Amino acid sequence: MSLSYCNTRFFVQRGLGMMVLFGLAGCATEVPAPIQESRPSGSVVAPPEEKPSVKTPAAAPAPEKTVHSVTVDGTVWGWPLDQKGGSLHGMGIDISTRQSQPVLAAADGVVSYVGEGISSYGLMVILKHPNDYVSVYAHNGKVVVHQGQVVTRGQKIAETGVKGKKDKPWHFEIRHGGKPLNPLAFYGGKATDSKTPVR
Repeated sequence: MSLSYCNTRFFVQRGLGMMVLFGLAGCATEVPAPIQESRPSGSVVAPPEEKPSVKTPAAAPAPEKTVHSVTVDGTVWGWPLDQKGGSLHGMGIDISTRQSQPVLAAADGVVSYVGEGISSYGLMVILKHPNDYVSVYAHNGKVVVHQGQVVTRGQKIAETGVKGKKDKPWHFEIRHGGKPLNPLAFYGGKATDSKTPVR
């Protein structure tokens, strides 16, 4: 067959006009399978794939962030102030704070003591936690909880500040089985065995 009997429009519409011109296609009696068009060399960007839109449920509101937290013996502990750091002193750490800064419960527990019974600790709060842990918050200016009250991690229990002694740092301790632990190591994830002493 000659090219004059072929439907050249069929080939041209499919981008095969060059094949017709060179006489390579001949006449087709059946519709050929689609042929991939050749693209110019160089970087080729494929069209973005359309993905079906999937509606995801709205995320729950994020819980209030603590500066730092760690899970020890199944209890989540949050840092008791809005700042990290401190220096080892006595059976815990001293942290320089501003007056009336909120003091937060480091973990869920029960208030076991509120008072000024130990003069070197000033106005103090002691919380009892699961698995024989205790946290001590000393040199407070104001306490907002009472003995026997159940508290949750992150709940305000006091405010920093020492009556008449602005240069006195706030003090924090964690004890396990009566033994003081180093809070800096504890929150650094090094106290998961509950055996990290203060010194």
